[in-house]
Amino acid sequence: MSFAGVLQGVHASGLFSPSSISGLVLDLDGDKGLTTANVNRLYDATPNAHTATQNTSSKRPSLIENDADFNGHNSLSFDGAGDVMSPASTTDFDADAGLTIYAVAKIPAHGSTAYLYSYRDVNAQYQLQLPASGNATFFARNAANTAWYSKTLAAAITGGTQVIRTRIDPGVDAGIRVDGGSEGTVSAPDLLLTPTSILNIAAFNSAGTTSPMGGTIARILIYKESIPDGSTADLAIMAELDALYKGVGSPTSLDFSTKGNLVADFNPDTGAGLATTAWADQSGGTAHDAAQATASKQPAYTASDPAFNGHGSVVFDGAGDVLVIPDNADLHINGSMTIYVVGSMSAVTGAGTLISNQLGAAPDREFQFRTQPGGTTPQLLVRDSSDASWTTTTGTVDIVGVGAVVARARYDGTVQGVRTNSSAETTSSSTSWNATSHAGTGIGGTTVNTLYNALSVTRIIWYGKSVTAAEDARIMAYLNARYGI
Repeated sequence: MSFAGVLQGVHASGLFSPSSISGLVLDLDGDKGLTTANVNRLYDATPNAHTATQNTSSKRPSLIENDADFNGHNSLSFDGAGDVMSPASTTDFDADAGLTIYAVAKIPAHGSTAYLYSYRDVNAQYQLQLPASGNATFFARNAANTAWYSKTLAAAITGGTQVIRTRIDPGVDAGIRVDGGSEGTVSAPDLLLTPTSILNIAAFNSAGTTSPMGGTIARILIYKESIPDGSTADLAIMAELDALYKGVGSPTSLDFSTKGNLVADFNPDTGAGLATTAWADQSGGTAHDAAQATASKQPAYTASDPAFNGHGSVVFDGAGDVLVIPDNADLHINGSMTIYVVGSMSAVTGAGTLISNQLGAAPDREFQFRTQPGGTTPQLLVRDSSDASWTTTTGTVDIVGVGAVVARARYDGTVQGVRTNSSAETTSSSTSWNATSHAGTGIGGTTVNTLYNALSVTRIIWYGKSVTAAEDARIMAYLNARYGI
């Protein structure tokens, strides 16, 4: 094996530490130092990315890891007092081409009416009601918006783990079933299909103020078609859900998308993001912890992100999420710096911040490390000492839309440069910086100029110097091996 291969193997074994190189001032590690609250994101596993969100801290469900009620799978626990999650409005959940929903849930008895879900805006298209007494009822609204087509279950919701299935065949019928029992149907010759509504999980409305449900949910599959009761596809889906969540039979690693037009798959095993309130610095020096107290600006934490070899990541939504480190002299340019960001970025409108010392208006702006405005490569901007202009260096290798990358920014007092992974560095002459800035440091966005980034980040390492080529090689080998880049 080559020396480089031996070196990479040593790094992969965890023997290297960024602090073994002098000048480390910040080390944010997605596996350590995260302070999290309840679930603020429930990601859709399909390419449609219908993420369900909750930006109000008091309305967020809690995550139950390895829930024994669901055969060791994760679940979300809704408190029945206002917890609710909703994806953005989309026509994918309209029943115009048919609709089938499988919900794996455990719902105890309710003292008042509650809803497992409701698809509504001003008017509801369909909803699954859990009355205070009696059995669950599925409702589909008629086209004239004057009456409901409804069917009540013959079998009760027992309070145990069950698969609750609802179905709409537009112009024909609507049906509801629990587990492998008989489907109850009602004729539905016409349906209300406009306006496009919002799917509310575990409540009647997106505010959670009306008929919230107390219970746990481990999976929701939504197909934009009517899957016939007892069909080959239906039986395969049910068998896999029973095996996964009840331990009945053996799971087959079924790809649910092969059984119909799957438009959403909400799975807390892989897609529950915990609201991130703080991220502690692991550098070992002065603690430069990042934090966010405003619930609507808190990114989500994923404990095991496959994009980064199973390491934890902090996920910024590109629409307001930002973590802020209070101003500290360590986190200024101070004549030289090198910053490594290990992340994965989707397309952003304009420029998207990786990390920036521009959180306020003039003179509080020192540098921006970001994505190129309207482009896909990294960009470093350094503000001059008179706070009159930026020196901008734009990289040539993509960091947006290409999966996990290491984006690096460097400044040595005369030259600034950017690089993606181990590509050639792009440089510009830059002989001064705005040393009067006292803005603090933003990750994922700024607070005045926004520049929010749809970004998953697993590691940020900052040295208060321009690292040598030999040091850079050690750092890159470590990051590549650890995060599978």
